[in-house]
Amino acid sequence: MALKLTLYKSSDESNVRTDLSYVEKTLKELSAKKKLEYKTIDTAKMSDTELTEAYSHALVPSVWNKYKIRTVFGTNRNSGCFFGREQPALLVEGDIWGIYPHEKDGKQVLIETFVANLTKALE
Repeated sequence: MALKLTLYKSSDESNVRTDLSYVEKTLKELSAKKKLEYKTIDTAKMSDTELTEAYSHALVPSVWNKYKIRTVFGTNRNSGCFFGREQPALLVEGDIWGIYPHEKDGKQVLIETFVANLTKALE
C-alpha cells in the first residue's frame, strides 16, 4: 500500500479543536516501519494564500469520494476558513484518496477513526 499522508495543523494549539497525540504517534510509528510516507505541515507558518491552495488541493478527494467538507473546515459563507488551523486536516493520497475529517451520509468521519482503521489494515 503506497500512501502519502499530510497532516495540516497549527502549532498555535490554543485554537485547535482536536487532540492529535494518538494520531501523530501512530503515524510516526507507521512511517518508521516504512508502511507509509507521513509529514506534518504547520499552518501557523503558512500565508492565507498557501492555506487556500492546500484547502483547494483537499477538495479533490472530497469531490471524488462525495465527502462534505465545507462546514467541517469552515462555514456556509466562508468555506475552508478553519482548515488546518482550528480544525486539523489529514490529506491521504496514493492507493486511496481522502480528506479527514469529513462528512459522508450524514455522519462525520474523524481523523482518529481513519488512523485506527488504517492501523488494522496494515497489520
